[in-house]
Amino acid sequence: MPATSKADVDDWHPYKARSAREMFENLREGDVTMAHASVAIWHNARDALNIVGNWRHQILANSDLVMPIRCAADVVKAKESNRTGILIGFQNSDPLENDLNLVGAFRDLGVLCIQLSYNQQNAIAGGSWDDPDAGLTHIGRNVVREMNEVGVLIDLSHSGERTCLETIQHSEKPVAVTHANPVEFSSQDEWTSYRNSRNKRNVVLKELAAAGGMLGLTTYTRLLPDRTDTTIQRFCEMAEWTAELIGIEHLGFGSDYGYGYNQIDRAWVRQGKWSRDAIIQYEPLAFDHPEWSGPTGMRTLADALLARGWSAADVSAFTGGNWLRLLDEVVG
Repeated sequence: MPATSKADVDDWHPYKARSAREMFENLREGDVTMAHASVAIWHNARDALNIVGNWRHQILANSDLVMPIRCAADVVKAKESNRTGILIGFQNSDPLENDLNLVGAFRDLGVLCIQLSYNQQNAIAGGSWDDPDAGLTHIGRNVVREMNEVGVLIDLSHSGERTCLETIQHSEKPVAVTHANPVEFSSQDEWTSYRNSRNKRNVVLKELAAAGGMLGLTTYTRLLPDRTDTTIQRFCEMAEWTAELIGIEHLGFGSDYGYGYNQIDRAWVRQGKWSRDAIIQYEPLAFDHPEWSGPTGMRTLADALLARGWSAADVSAFTGGNWLRLLDEVVG
């Protein structure tokens, strides 16, 4: 059951309907069963509500290609109906506005995954760019508890190491790092030394797995071992190395694939409204990914893993089955 765990697709408004359909067609061409659409980062509750409403409109308008994911069983329904299930998530907790009531309210609207922080510290948690990372705050512990209770998956991909470890310990349900790679396999480069990398050290990955959580390996080249020169075989080596470290049952695919970004969008994603730093000079404009990756490359990746001796069961688990199991346990 192939599935991407994450795709950045911010602010799809009605005037972008044609682009939205092209994106959905691309997902179907890749036989993707579920895509996690990250739809809000620095937005407040009102703006996030508008974005979620627009996504609802786009999903309904393209119901021949996609359907909403409200629970794990919907992923199976999407597979059976030859459609892609769209799971809505936030890549930051800013839309909650530190209001516990909004966790359940957004959950009822179909927001099933929320990242505690995006690179920078907020009132809930520290980010991967923070030095030092202040960790999970008092408000953050309450938010984690609320997310556990209402059934929202906690994402720690852009959170700092201390925040990751404290959240894993505090959460009563498994959590996820939906799109990152292991630091010990993927060495640092100039850009990631400028900002602390969101790749995770073994100490985090082992605790994540011990608590039943999952890591989604990403094809975003800035986080790959050989950057733009990373081959599909090298990616498979990383998957095998990580599976040996934490167990195949705790490993999935988390592309971090982006659609429709321009330079203004990129600056907004990286900086929001809080900095004038010219972040664009430190990294390329596009969300660069190897040619072999992306939605239409899912089958290529699965075939490469099979050719290396992976069992069909392990490939199925990596490309979607493990995410389905985690969703069933956390979201229901």
